[in-house]
Order: sequence, then C-alpha cells, then structure tokens
Amino acid sequence: MSDDLGRLGRAVRTDDSLESLVELRNVLADAMDSSEDARSIAALSRQMTEVLALIDEARPPVDDGEPLTVVEQLAARRRGA
Repeated sequence: MSDDLGRLGRAVRTDDSLESLVELRNVLADAMDSSEDARSIAALSRQMTEVLALIDEARPPVDDGEPLTVVEQLAARRRGA
C-alpha cells in the first residue's frame, strides 16, 4: 500500500483534481481487493461511489470523442442535454 500512497501523493501534488481523484479511485480499489473484512469493504464501497461521482463531474463532456468547448457546454446545458 505504500506504493499506492506514493502514487496518490504524486497525483495530488500536480494540482490536477481529476488525476488525483482517479488515483484515489485506484487506491480504494486496491484496498477493497486486498480486504477480507466486510465492514471495511462496505466503507470503501461508499467512498468509491462518492469518488466515482466526483470523477464523472470533473471529466469534461465530449462530443464524438472531442472535448466540448466552454461555449458548447453552456449551449448544451441550456438545451437541457
């Protein structure tokens, strides 16, 4: 797990929120995989759910594989897309 904390620490130091969240997701997944305690897995699952939602929010919307510009994002919100 110390290697995971090293990766997470490096990701956090980049000031890239999305990269940090993705690395936190990976650390949580590794912890869940290595745990045999049902309570720990349940707590980690709740944290994982929250982190996955934050990742979805942090990722820029895409159209045909290309990130949308800010203007395109605003237009899509106005259309309710």
